[in-house]
Amino acid sequence: WPIALAAGALVWAISRWPVAGALTVTAVVGLPVLLSTTRAAQARITRVEAIEEWTRRLSDVLTSGTGLEQAITTTARSCPAPLRTEVGALVARLAARWPTERALRAFASDLHDPAGDLVVAALMLAAHRRGPGLASVLAGVAGSVGEDVAARRRIEAERARPRTTAKAVTVITL
Repeated sequence: WPIALAAGALVWAISRWPVAGALTVTAVVGLPVLLSTTRAAQARITRVEAIEEWTRRLSDVLTSGTGLEQAITTTARSCPAPLRTEVGALVARLAARWPTERALRAFASDLHDPAGDLVVAALMLAAHRRGPGLASVLAGVAGSVGEDVAARRRIEAERARPRTTAKAVTVITL
């Protein structure tokens, strides 16, 4: 905002048109937002896709009969790049002997995504009950998250056309 206001004041002082100054402020603030929306949406989709992939790996490791904490530690080595920090923090919390439920809550907070909350809810139930069937539940959750990824991709594809039109009109107007 300070840069936008300074640019607007400079344009106003040079051109002596207050409207030119106001348009400059709007352009300096609005153009980065207009041009970066697709990258931010793609990053969110990639992150949810990473949650799905990690959940599938965790489900596969759990089928071999390992415990939940050990399976989480094992999957940290092959974790998708967008989740490495969060899964690494989860493994560190478990290694520091945090209660599993508390470590999973912190993990959900780190993920800050509804798909992550769904995965963590299944993991918390499994940590509380310690029964069989977690692998199949996680496979189902991963399928649900996969459907979410597909839906988000369709939505972004539908939003791309109006964005492209808005960008073209903005560039032509400028």
